[in-house]
Amino acid sequence: MGLRELTILGLTLTITGCQTLDVVKHQEPELGELQEKSVDFWLDPNFVPDSLECIAVYPTEAGDTAVKAEELTQTHSILVSQIAPYNYRDVIVRRDQTTKALENCRGRVKSTLREVSGTNVAVFSEKKRALEIQLTVDGKEVWHVQHRFVARAGSLPTNPLSLIVGIYEAQLNLSEENVYVHNTKLIRRMVATLPDRSVIDNTQITKQSRVDYDLLLDAARYSEVVDLLATQAQLSPSENWVLGRAYLGLNSDELALNQFMETLLYEPNSAKAWLGVGLAKGRLGQLSHAFAAYDKALTIDEQSFVGHFELGVLLHQIDNPESANHLKRAGLLATQSDNLALASRALYAISSQAPMALSNEELNSVF
Repeated sequence: MGLRELTILGLTLTITGCQTLDVVKHQEPELGELQEKSVDFWLDPNFVPDSLECIAVYPTEAGDTAVKAEELTQTHSILVSQIAPYNYRDVIVRRDQTTKALENCRGRVKSTLREVSGTNVAVFSEKKRALEIQLTVDGKEVWHVQHRFVARAGSLPTNPLSLIVGIYEAQLNLSEENVYVHNTKLIRRMVATLPDRSVIDNTQITKQSRVDYDLLLDAARYSEVVDLLATQAQLSPSENWVLGRAYLGLNSDELALNQFMETLLYEPNSAKAWLGVGLAKGRLGQLSHAFAAYDKALTIDEQSFVGHFELGVLLHQIDNPESANHLKRAGLLATQSDNLALASRALYAISSQAPMALSNEELNSVF
């Protein structure tokens, strides 16, 4: 890796760094102040999602006079897309705007966009969105969630080139495309706390035609994937991988490992299956096996961000100098795919005394 590449990678370092996100379940509906570092929610312990035939998603309201109409419309649209059922569900989401159509549903989702603000000072930008969502059934509140999402971008202007890169990153952070991504991530984090059907017993489900597993994994709906696939008598290699990925998202690492190994019986050159084995083995503390799995994955796919990053983290644990090379490679791959958040994550890992493996949320965007 040349000096120019390292310089470009270094300039992707965001000013504020990476933060962990907690999901905090409250015992009471009152959630307190909106938080950036946590998704706060309350769920009625007696709520049974199976009993709902219909959920009406009301238009998003403004909790701040600075919120624009188009921002409310976009938030409502994304909220519907995240709560909307896939074909195998019984619940129907009402998109109708008429009062009569909405009132016909026992379940009603109401949302309030509490804050939309931003800061732009050339080499640094910040975008904030704060949202509150409530679900009532027959007029009784059963779910309440809130979160503040903050996206920051920019770089330290140490020379003319870094100044240009910093300005570019800061403005990119405020682009319409990234604002939509930020809004989607905010809502996805919140909707993930809403339970889905506790039992899926529709015998007429046809997996190939009715279920899009990529959509479910992308929305972090891991429990639904497990409900659909774990009881099947026979799975294809790709379904074994999907089930393993879902188990990994649920931190059921032994079960995930079994599914990835099953995939490899039929597809021994599947790089993503070897990555799955490495991730599961690493979480189980079987580091030598994880090393071998990542090495095999990178032999098959040298362009794997996950492979380089996770191998770099493991090598750091045994003070192997190759750790930095793999983390730099991961950062460069993320930079080339315009994923500045993961590029920054890799750069922080290089300088960290104890770099952490990718979180489930980070993995969800690349694996």
